[in-house]
Amino acid sequence: MEVHMSFSYWEAPIIRKKKTPTEIIDIVAEEMNILPMIICSKSRKREIVDARRIIANYLCKQGQTLTSIGRLLGGRDHSTIIALRESYNDIYPTDRGFKIIADKINHILN
Repeated sequence: MEVHMSFSYWEAPIIRKKKTPTEIIDIVAEEMNILPMIICSKSRKREIVDARRIIANYLCKQGQTLTSIGRLLGGRDHSTIIALRESYNDIYPTDRGFKIIADKINHILN
């Protein structure tokens, strides 16, 4: 488990524990009012796919491999994770509702 510390010259250190991929899924599920097992299911409902988009985007930025993210999200192929990232980048600037929830979750995760 990694621990990240950040502080400025005049502040006490802030210690942040790096969240595991499972914790990330749980946080996203809770914020979007979805069961974690549904996120990993074969469902293609918009709200479920949006949750996967947010998770895939966050985990990619954290350095997880596409294959490991795919396994975590119900055994999906690495190309599916690439498609989730691309659709995140397409939807984020144009869909206000998606942007709001993605920003809220990213704020919680960081």
